Amino acid sequence: MSPAPARLRQSFANGTTAVEDAQVPEPTIDGFRCLCRRFLDVDGVSPYSYIPYIELFCLARFLFVTSNILPTAHACSAARHLAWTRFRIHLWHYKLLTQPSLGLGSLHTKSGRWTDVATLEELIQTSLTEAEASLFEAGRASEDVGRFSWPAESQVLYRLEEANGQILLGNDTKARQALQDAARISGFVYALSGALGKRTRYQENSFSQLVVLAKSRQLPLEPIEGREAKEAAPSALPLNDDTLLEKIQFNAPESPSSESLLPAQLHDVRPDGQPELRPADQIILLTEATLKDTFSPSDSLTLEEILPYSIAHRVA
Repeated sequence: MSPAPARLRQSFANGTTAVEDAQVPEPTIDGFRCLCRRFLDVDGVSPYSYIPYIELFCLARFLFVTSNILPTAHACSAARHLAWTRFRIHLWHYKLLTQPSLGLGSLHTKSGRWTDVATLEELIQTSLTEAEASLFEAGRASEDVGRFSWPAESQVLYRLEEANGQILLGNDTKARQALQDAARISGFVYALSGALGKRTRYQENSFSQLVVLAKSRQLPLEPIEGREAKEAAPSALPLNDDTLLEKIQFNAPESPSSESLLPAQLHDVRPDGQPELRPADQIILLTEATLKDTFSPSDSLTLEEILPYSIAHRVA
């Protein structure tokens, strides 16, 4: 036997022994999170490197989006409802790439519209279409709310999530349409109007103040436990300002004229006596404020326009 094969066999034996003797490094949570962040890369855009518990989101994305563990819509009709969950996961994935810090204001929402993640945006729109087909049963008229398999509350919540998703993607027209659908399904009526009032203690003349008049669909009778819990809620923190009033002091209401542009349901609503709103209807108002804040210039005029949507409305 020639010496060359013998040397090769010896080298191979020595290498195998070295591999067996080498210690495999122990996996760490930091290394695992690094793999999770690489798993979430889309179109060359990586998530923020200091997002806590990123592995939990990766697990949810694996279960509902990328794995074959859950049944498909073709195999099980109940799996059609998972499209809503997939939409939420894709939307949060988009947020992790475009808005790592959820700070005050709409700075991150406005800057996020310049982030180009076309693949993920397409997945969001596809999951939106699938979820809408699941909730509203494609082929039926969207005005016939009573014929849908999902309750009206779920339909309102879906439209609100759709509106917020479209705001995040920069689609103001689709977001406004989804918000209008949510208000129609909920039976919620609101309008931005004006009323004479005073803001300061020493103001002599009343000036027109922007105010949002809103009214929910008739609320059911509240149980005694709910009323007791509401009475135990903390009161608003007073301003204690020497000039500004605690809240706008509106003039005595006048009877609406026949030429009023307000809906008929709002004719008896006073600016300083707003009725209680359902929680979903309050979210509709806040989403309307977010819509105006996101797609309007960042100035004091925009602030004055969105402020009435967030004050003087109690949640039932």
